[in-house]
Amino acid sequence: MLRTLTSALFISAACTTSFAQVWDISRDFSAVQEEHDWRYLYSQDGVQQFMHNYAPEYWNVQYDPAVNPSYWTNISKDSMHPNSVNTSGGRSPVNQQAVLGWKCGASAHYIIRYRVYKSNTGCGDGVLWEVRKGAGLLELVNLPFNDNIGHAASIETDIDIAQLVTFTLSPLVNDICDTTGYQAAIFGSCQFDLNRDGLVDDADFSIFIGAYNDLVTISGDFNSDGFTNDADFLLFVPAYNQLLCP
Repeated sequence: MLRTLTSALFISAACTTSFAQVWDISRDFSAVQEEHDWRYLYSQDGVQQFMHNYAPEYWNVQYDPAVNPSYWTNISKDSMHPNSVNTSGGRSPVNQQAVLGWKCGASAHYIIRYRVYKSNTGCGDGVLWEVRKGAGLLELVNLPFNDNIGHAASIETDIDIAQLVTFTLSPLVNDICDTTGYQAAIFGSCQFDLNRDGLVDDADFSIFIGAYNDLVTISGDFNSDGFTNDADFLLFVPAYNQLLCP
């Protein structure tokens, strides 16, 4: 069982994003910890801690190989990489998991959606992907090294005010070529309010069209079938016509 770092930063009285109905890491990714309720973490020896180093476009533990110790462990808006005791590139031989965390601080019913796939399929032995609510395991995916299609899922669940949702990437035997692509989003009671302004309007339609054109972007996958397509558009239209979120 993971032991979570005890810190005031993990205890939030309310969501930090006004009218937050959709939290999508591809749009929310930030150089500031906890902005939009996301946390950029790593786990070592069962203890989760904040990443403290931010380089352009990604968080890391200590990425620079000129610094000792250094690790591959990093998180960007669309990829992760862990570190292993069987490492490479001059990194330190330590097992570390890359952990993306989300905690709103409001007990409610949510939909957790994700897609995970290997970005670097040229070598390695694959990775392990876990989705947890607190200490409870929701999903476990063993991703082969050459699987660039990957796995997508939607999980409907009640999330308590004290529970941290985590998306964790772990190495297997080694961390060679372990760069892994991902999408992650949390949907509240009005999943059609994609820009979180309390309305379902043209701004949300523009975001939806971007997901529709991409097909596999999860933020527009309202029926949880793994695709953003015509079926999702038919669900979006009544909310658009209603304008106000319920």
